[in-house]
Amino acid sequence: MTKSIKKDFSREIKKSISRFISILLIVVLGVAFFSGIRSSMPAMQNTADAIYDKENFMDIRVAGTLGLTANDLEAISEIEGVEEVEGAYTTDFLCLANSNEIVTKVIAMPNSINDVKVSQGRYPEKYNECVASREFLEISGYKIGDYVTLSTGTTDKVFDTLAAETYQIVGIGSTSYFLNGDMGTSTIGDGVVDGYLVIPQEAYVADIYTSIHITVTGARELNSYSKEYTDLVDSVIQKIKLIADKRCDIRYSEVR
Repeated sequence: MTKSIKKDFSREIKKSISRFISILLIVVLGVAFFSGIRSSMPAMQNTADAIYDKENFMDIRVAGTLGLTANDLEAISEIEGVEEVEGAYTTDFLCLANSNEIVTKVIAMPNSINDVKVSQGRYPEKYNECVASREFLEISGYKIGDYVTLSTGTTDKVFDTLAAETYQIVGIGSTSYFLNGDMGTSTIGDGVVDGYLVIPQEAYVADIYTSIHITVTGARELNSYSKEYTDLVDSVIQKIKLIADKRCDIRYSEVR
């Protein structure tokens, strides 16, 4: 920049100093906002990954329309790359609160994968006790110590699935399974799951798992949002798919 151009530039700035400062501040604000957006995503991903590792969150979930058996569990556990497998029970029920039917997801307390963390109260110790999510308590108005009565919303009976239809809330808990707040849809009620309850496994009388949760060897050491993690987990998924048709045929024959 020549001396005359510098002089003209300085003169223009002095003539409209307020406009120059405004433009400068807008540029600074824009750069700061962009930098914040760029850095927030990795920070959020690292935070979520740390929570997943702490709660031993699953890497793969296997489900079937006819349910899954202990034999399916054993077959998956023998696949190379599978570190840990666990059968899970999850069923949607209706709960009446303030004259409204609340769609409630009832989950069996896991042994290891997808740990449930209790922030208030305690873990259930009896088959008719439960831990409630904050979402459930907010929409229902229930609190620790209250009793919750469930219904199926269909012609089926609660006792076909659970050992009790009334449960006492003994704690408030959460799980990474619903970290984003979305608890999915349901075929009963208004079709939207409002909250969840966690009950002891012995409260489930059904012997067929609704899903199987899997952790992959070496996945914990990787960031769950990285390509390396995705490739590792996908390699195990492909191996599970190789036995899927055979296992489905076996299960269909058992049901028929």
